Amino acid sequence: MNKYDILIVGHLSKDEFILHGKSRKSLGGSLYWASFPAKKLGLKVAIAPKLARRDRHLLSEFDMDRYPIDSYTTKERLFIYPLESDLDKRIIKVYSPGTPINSTELPDIEVKVTMLAGVQNTDFSMNFVKSVASREQYGDLALDAQSFVREVRDREVFYKQWRERRQILPLTKYFKCDLKEAKILTDKEPEEATKQLNEWGADEIMITSKDGIMTYVDGKYYKEILTEKDIKGRTGRGDTCFVSFIASRLQGKDPYESTRIAKEMTEAKLKQEGAVK
Repeated sequence: MNKYDILIVGHLSKDEFILHGKSRKSLGGSLYWASFPAKKLGLKVAIAPKLARRDRHLLSEFDMDRYPIDSYTTKERLFIYPLESDLDKRIIKVYSPGTPINSTELPDIEVKVTMLAGVQNTDFSMNFVKSVASREQYGDLALDAQSFVREVRDREVFYKQWRERRQILPLTKYFKCDLKEAKILTDKEPEEATKQLNEWGADEIMITSKDGIMTYVDGKYYKEILTEKDIKGRTGRGDTCFVSFIASRLQGKDPYESTRIAKEMTEAKLKQEGAVK
């Protein structure tokens, strides 16, 4: 059985971005943005991307072991940024959602961490998440709130409460959300939100925003301010940040150093439209 540090599971997406009145197309999805930083930081990475078989040529960009999962269609999305001064305000439209991932589609490998890199609440069922968490070969579980609070209605992404959060968080080693998601999940401000998420069962919590990063580990907060003002690399910021923290923790770095490295990788991402390789 092949062994890896991390398995990243999710849909590969064909995305279009409209910013400053200009259109740009790129591969995307959390799996895409997280895979390259994980490798850059020295992890042995495996990916399980879900996409249409006819689009498998898109995987040639990934210089890591790939275990593709067939979908009827490849996910396709549109990101519209109406305010040039604030890229946290955006409209996301989903034209093709792809098909949900199930546990029988995962590769038979052994990993230290499995990162479920979803982008909407139809990517993974709760039974799928529980199945992954229960199988020792997939190691610790890393989850992002966006996989559960984003709901697509009439092709547009809206936010909703994650009803099963108290069932799933106890199964979770690493959990990330942004300020909006933290408020939805807990109805609390960031510091209190991290405590609540921890009390519900997640071990190590990260909250991200355009201004900085906060992590909560073993009852202590670790904070870093983002000083990079260039925002052309906004898309993929949170995925880069989260996986960089996980990679550093896997390498034995303490929470303070891991949060600092996550900040450095995030600022590198903000400077460039593509993934940090």
